[in-house]
Amino acid sequence: MNWLMAGVVLALFVWAFAEAYVWPVVPDVALASAVFLIPDGAVWFVSATVIGSAVGGIAAMTSYRRGLRWRLPLVTRLMQSKAATWLERGALGLMYQPLTTVPYKVFVVEGAVRAVGLAAWTLWTVVFRGARMSVVAVLTVVASDLVGAIAPADIAPTVRLVMLGVGLVIFLIGFWGTWQLWSRSDSPESVHSDGVAPTFARTMRP
Repeated sequence: MNWLMAGVVLALFVWAFAEAYVWPVVPDVALASAVFLIPDGAVWFVSATVIGSAVGGIAAMTSYRRGLRWRLPLVTRLMQSKAATWLERGALGLMYQPLTTVPYKVFVVEGAVRAVGLAAWTLWTVVFRGARMSVVAVLTVVASDLVGAIAPADIAPTVRLVMLGVGLVIFLIGFWGTWQLWSRSDSPESVHSDGVAPTFARTMRP
């Protein structure tokens, strides 16, 4: 592993860790970007992202249980309500997180409220989030290799950068649109009185 790859690994770990607390953008975005540009580092990048997410989840749950409170940016009441319902089945409810657009940090807070065991939480975080991140990495490696196979070697890096830029723009548009849909679906009954990070309403069903 060279210094560049080591720096990317550290950055992915920090991104995933922060996303478990407050960072609003999923680490899959940074992971896909890194793998697309440096496909040889895919295994390292996935590992750093999954570990960062798991460690961040443990740290955030522990902090919440010890009385710390923080705002959850770009989180809607309906997201909170959905996470609460899914976690009625315990840590296994994390299976819904990689399949939806509800942020991991929402599940983390509700898991802390429900006193879900850290061992089970960490296990299912690694299993479910790790599975999604692995799929993201595999698909990104395939896409990067296709660029390398089709584009002339002297312009392949530039093509990758252009494609990455376009992909990020598309992601931002989709991210904003998805958040708008969640916001419009909010109901006043699903918000907790303190407005922060709650025991959420149980009215929504998966």
